[in-house]
Amino acid sequence: NKNNHPKRIFYYFYNLNSPKNKRHKYIQIKCDYIKNMLNKLALKSGKITNIKYKNLIIFPLTTFYETNRSTLEAEIGLYIDYLNHKVNKEKDILLIKPHPGNLEIKINLLIERIKDENFNVLNNQFEKDKILKLPLKVIPLELLCSILVQKMIIYEKDIKIALNSNATLSTSYLFPEIKCLNPFGEKLIYKYIKEKFTKKRILQEEILIKKISQNKI
Repeated sequence: NKNNHPKRIFYYFYNLNSPKNKRHKYIQIKCDYIKNMLNKLALKSGKITNIKYKNLIIFPLTTFYETNRSTLEAEIGLYIDYLNHKVNKEKDILLIKPHPGNLEIKINLLIERIKDENFNVLNNQFEKDKILKLPLKVIPLELLCSILVQKMIIYEKDIKIALNSNATLSTSYLFPEIKCLNPFGEKLIYKYIKEKFTKKRILQEEILIKKISQNKI
């Protein structure tokens, strides 16, 4: 409530580097507390069928196209190139997790192209089973994982997440047994992302890898 707290205070449930002036604006909330709250929300989600999903890979999307960091074709090409190197088409199941800022035309085109590449895409079945009452794009990644674990009884260790976005960092802190797949990497970033945005993206990926590696120790 803005009336009860001074302005410019932000709440995080993982440790952050302290500012040089030592004037802390961050209050740490324990992971167990956040996870418990998410679990309560997860139990209110839609019905679950007897279908069991195995070898699940969650693939969060970015907003490269929407923020003019790449063309639509380039972003889709980036995803397909990455998935062809990371996913076993015979065993793995893909759940495409759209970003809230994604355009529907991009989401639909990507799923269509991935199916054409013979990947096993779960999205249509996921919606048919009425796992969620809200569109998948507006469900936070952390809550999605809680639903998968709590209501679909999928073990954390049987889920993988591609490190495509900052949300994967907080998700990793909450679900440390979920395996994280390395992000796109320099080769794919230079190939598909506009040059003026490449260095910033590569730095972001390096920070994600570093922070998640520290959390796994």
